[in-house]
Parts: sequence; C-alpha cells; structure tokens
Amino acid sequence: MISLRVNTRNVLMKIKQNHTRAAVSVLGFLAALLFFRFEYAYHLHFQEQYQLFEWTWAYFLDVVRAPGGLADWLGRCLTQFFYYPTAGAVIIAACLTGIHLLTFAVCPKKSGLSFALSFAPAVAMWVAMCDENILMGSPVAVLMSLAVVPAVSAVSSAGVRNAVELMSVPLLYWFAGPVALISVCILAARERKAALTLAAAVLFLLSVFVSQYLCAYSIERLVIGVHYHRFRAIPAWPVYVSALLCAAVVLLSALKLSDRPHPAVVAAASIAIAASAVFLVIRSDDRAKEEQMHFDFMLRMRMWNRMMMYADRHMPVTPFNVTCNNIALAHSDRMADSMFEYYQNGVDGLLPQFEREYVGPLATAEAYWEMGMVNTAQRFIFEAQEAIPDYQKSARCYKRLAETNIVNGDYEVARKYIGALKNTIYYRKWASDAEKLLGDEDAIMNVPEYALKRAQRFRSRDFFFSYDEMDSMLGLLFLENRQNRVAFDYLLAWALLNKDIERFVECLGLVQYSIMPKGYQEALAMQWAMTHDDASGIPSAVEPRTVARLNQFIADSRTGIGADKMEERYGKTYWFYYFYR
Repeated sequence: MISLRVNTRNVLMKIKQNHTRAAVSVLGFLAALLFFRFEYAYHLHFQEQYQLFEWTWAYFLDVVRAPGGLADWLGRCLTQFFYYPTAGAVIIAACLTGIHLLTFAVCPKKSGLSFALSFAPAVAMWVAMCDENILMGSPVAVLMSLAVVPAVSAVSSAGVRNAVELMSVPLLYWFAGPVALISVCILAARERKAALTLAAAVLFLLSVFVSQYLCAYSIERLVIGVHYHRFRAIPAWPVYVSALLCAAVVLLSALKLSDRPHPAVVAAASIAIAASAVFLVIRSDDRAKEEQMHFDFMLRMRMWNRMMMYADRHMPVTPFNVTCNNIALAHSDRMADSMFEYYQNGVDGLLPQFEREYVGPLATAEAYWEMGMVNTAQRFIFEAQEAIPDYQKSARCYKRLAETNIVNGDYEVARKYIGALKNTIYYRKWASDAEKLLGDEDAIMNVPEYALKRAQRFRSRDFFFSYDEMDSMLGLLFLENRQNRVAFDYLLAWALLNKDIERFVECLGLVQYSIMPKGYQEALAMQWAMTHDDASGIPSAVEPRTVARLNQFIADSRTGIGADKMEERYGKTYWFYYFYR
C-alpha cells in the first residue's frame, strides 16, 4: 500500500513537472514570436527580398551541391514565407524552440538543470538571427544535427547502431555543414566509447578534406561553413556558439553532478539564462538597421503616405533613409513645399552615387524609375543584384528588371525574369499577368505606370550617363516631357542641395507658378537678398511673410545666438540648410 502511494506520488510529480516544462517552453516560443513579429519584422522582409526560391529540380540541385546545401535549401524554402512577417516569426520561433527541445531530448539525464541549460543554445541562435546576414540555413543545420541523435539512438542493436553512427557523420556533414560536428560530440557523450568517438572524428575530418575535391571551395571555407553567413568568407560565430552549447549541455548532462541537482542550482541556472537572454537580445537588437529596413519596405511597397508619416515621427538622417523619404515627397508632389522640413544631407540623400553593394542602389534605382530614367534604374538594380554577397538572385530585383525591360520593349529579356518568378509562390501570379503583356503594345499602354514611364523616359536609348552632369540630364529629361513633374522637382532639388542658387533661378524660369511652393520661395527670397539692397521689386510669387521671416532669420544670425537656437527656430527652412548644414 505504501509502495503504491509512493509510485502514485512520483507519477503525479512527474506529470506536474512535465506540464511546467511545457509551459516554460511555450513561453519561450511566444517571446521569440513576439520579438520577431513586432520588433524585427522588417529584418524578415529584408531576408526574403534577397533570394529567389524556385520550386524546380534544377534549383534544388544547384543549392545542394556543396556541404550544408540541404540545410541551406530548407532554410531558403522557409525564408520565402518571410514575405509575411507573421509567418516568418512563427518559423523562427519554432526553430528556436526546436533547438531547445531537441537539446533536452538528447540529454542522457532529464534533470531540471538539463532542462534549464537546454535554453542556452536557443538563446545563442536567437542572438545569431538578430544579424540580418545570418541565413536561415543556420538554425536548420543545427536542428538536423540534433535530430540525427535520437534517430540513431533508436536502433536497438549496439553493433548496427555504431555502424549507423559512423555512416551518418559524412552524410550529415554534406547535408548540414560543419555544425554536424556536434552530433559527433553528443554521440560520444551518450555512447562513451573512445574508439567509436575517434573513428567518428576521423571520418568528420576526412569528409572536410574530400569535399574540397567535390566542390570548388577552399578548405578554410569548408571548415567555417559555406551557407551560414551571407558574406561567405566571414565565420558565423553566433551559430558556432549555439552548436557548441548544444554539445556542452549534453556533455554536462552526462556527468554525475547532474543526477539530482539541488533546486537552488536549478533556480540559479534558470535565472542566469533568462537574464542573459534578455541582455544579449537587447544588445543585439539593431534599431538603426530595422528603421532603415522599414523605409526600404515602404519604398518597395510604394507606401508613400505611410513613409512620410513615419518620417514625421522618426526623422530620416542616413543617406538611404533620406533618399527613400525624398522619393515619397516627390511622388506625392510635396518635395517643393516640404523637402527642407526634413533633414537633408546634400545630394547624397537625393541621388547617391553608385557604390558596388546590394542595399543602397535599390533606393537610388527607385528614384530614377520614379523620374522615368528607366535605363539608369535598370543598371542600378542589376548591379545591386550582382553585388549580393552570397551570389543569390533577388525576387525584388527580378520583378523590377522585368518591368524595365517591358517598358523598353525588350520582351525576350523580360521573359527570362518572368519565367523565374513563375517558379515562386508569392510572385507567380504577378509573373503570369506580366507574361500576357509581352509583345502586346496596347495592353502595356493600358497599364498606367508602364505608359507613364514610356512617356517620361529619354527619347534616345543611346544616352550617356554622367553623375557630374546630373542637372543637365534632369533638365533634358524635363524638356523632352514638360509633364514630368518629378524630374523637374529633382532638378531644382539638385541645384538647391548643391547650394547653386544661380542654377536654381535659371531652372525655375522653365515653369510658371500661380502659387510658388514654400521651399522655392525661400530660395528665391534669399537669392534676391544676396543680390539686392532691399526687397523692393522682389518677384510677386514670393509672399510678404516669407520676406519678413527671412529678415528675421538674417537679424537672428547676426546676433550670434548659435546653431542650436537657429535650428530650433529655422531648422525647417532652406536658409538653415544653406548656411548651417
């Protein structure tokens, strides 16, 4: 009777313990889900737009032909669903929870301490995923390496099990990459056979050396992993830390001191891991990049009003963010009035020069597309795609390249891009609709945006692009189509940001205004004040209140009240930009 009571009590305690552990795991899942959905949503969009996952056999073979290729293919497959951040957050949270649960599952002794420590690898991977250059193949590779252990351990015969363990080493290295080493460490901790461990280690090293003859990668790249980091020559240190922590937790679990850990030790370990998780995630949370990716997302989706409202709350200061906001202002016919109500950093925030990288040129290309400089937009998009560090193609770039070629009438080139997009999930419908336009001039002209770009673009296809003569190009673009308001606004903005007032006045005469925009009034009033003794005779388009405010600006600047005070009073005027920026 006493024995029955003890057994019943033990069963109930075990059930309660399992429920507690399940609740804690669910809380961890929800924490990761909320973080990536609401704090890092635009990082997920960023990841998705720099790949082009195709559901084709050729694409699969192209990806899996290098060590870690299967994990990379699965990671890319999951990344395509980041198109919707909620789906992306669920996927990442599930992967992190999977790492935690599998780590605990392969521990030889299922103690409270082992459960608490099993969160450590998941936390390390969480920190890794805060870096936009760590790819989804990384957590997938760790999950694959962990999942092999219980699968192999399920084999009852010791001899067969040891043979399967040895066979799994080279296969797992080829499928998951160098993080497969953790399976060797974990199996060693579980089996405790020195000869088996040595044989597995030798097989792992042989796998690395043989791989250099099977694919065109150096031994260094094969050691650090090919598919974990977007910049392939950079080691993905947080991923390695996560993998090593998996092995360390299992090794610690195999020691005698983890048989019946004191509750205080378990509590201390739990608190330490929770505190470390909060500290490391907050430290890794890059808000500046998330803000830039937010601007980029709104630009990609052409959310002009939303972008300007966001800029009112989060003043854009970096050239990329300023470029995006200026495009929104120009598209919404607000550039002339409101441009200097936002921070401006010269022409670098209007039409930045091309740099061989994969982020900045996308925004600049959108500015050229908005003006109708279709060929220049196409060049920037193409070069940005070719600069993607891990040599992937971009669904976003492919879509824009298809559009530029449709506008230019290069239908066979457009068909190449559209054909690839038809092999995707989220771009298939757009590609199918775009394919129907190829060669059908009437259908193309019925698409308002394409008809507008054909009307705006340069009449001559053989046009020499020169950044040093940007004002001349913008002027020619406007003169060929005087309805191209965006090109004209960019022309005047170029002169104003270069502080070339004479050029501004010269170009301003190309258009007659019934009511001159605020920014142009300020520049014209300043030019008049610099070339005349008084305001008599100033063009009637300049309102008296603008002249009065300029006089006050001049008076305040002469008192030497300081740049901070002047910015407080006149920070949203062209005069402050001209004299203080």
